[in-house]
Amino acid sequence: MAKMQSTIFNIIRGSIAGTTFLANPYAAIVARSRTIPTNPKTSYQTLIRSAFAQAEAAWKAMTEEMIEDWYAWGTTVTRQGPLGPYSPNARSLGIGQYALTRMLQVRELGGSPVPSMNPPVSAGELNIGTISVEKPSTNVTGFGIVVYNSTGEDVLVVATPSYVQNGTRLRFQGPWKSKDMIAFEATDGTVTIEDVDGYEDDDVVFWKIRAISETAPRRVSAQYIVRGIAETGNV
Repeated sequence: MAKMQSTIFNIIRGSIAGTTFLANPYAAIVARSRTIPTNPKTSYQTLIRSAFAQAEAAWKAMTEEMIEDWYAWGTTVTRQGPLGPYSPNARSLGIGQYALTRMLQVRELGGSPVPSMNPPVSAGELNIGTISVEKPSTNVTGFGIVVYNSTGEDVLVVATPSYVQNGTRLRFQGPWKSKDMIAFEATDGTVTIEDVDGYEDDDVVFWKIRAISETAPRRVSAQYIVRGIAETGNV
């Protein structure tokens, strides 16, 4: 991977010929050879594609008033990116929440919520109070996903693990073990601990965690990536 120091590359993004330019987590612009992503067409990969296709169709089926409400709500959302704060596209937010809900429904996770394109009425995206990965609360070997929900509403927490990693790794951006995704309810104003077993002591696993409103109209939180070390919980 090449690292560009010239001011010419301060704002460049995308691909030119066989080279892709992007910002890394430290806001530096880097260039790397463009490669064709793997396409094994696993059942989970197919499910995700189907969910997004249905979400796209649901967006197109909305009334103009609903679309305007989504874009009006989108102006209240701000996220922190590698180059600073930015406002995500409302269409992406709407399609994203629908696809995530559809995926949970098909996989019968989190109570199988029913997808909806109703525009959010509360300003801003979900802002979970605290998320951490700690020692399990029960006598299992693995992780305790701890969520303090201060959003003002009940949410579903969706957590996807990485494969077990080398213990020296401190950062991770994928690939994720989609088949082991879990979802659980976190009631507003409470601390919820979800234990996940099936690991060995000292296994290092990263967790991709986000929350979504349990009922429509739905908002989705920012994505959290948390590093965990497997332990055996208390008897």
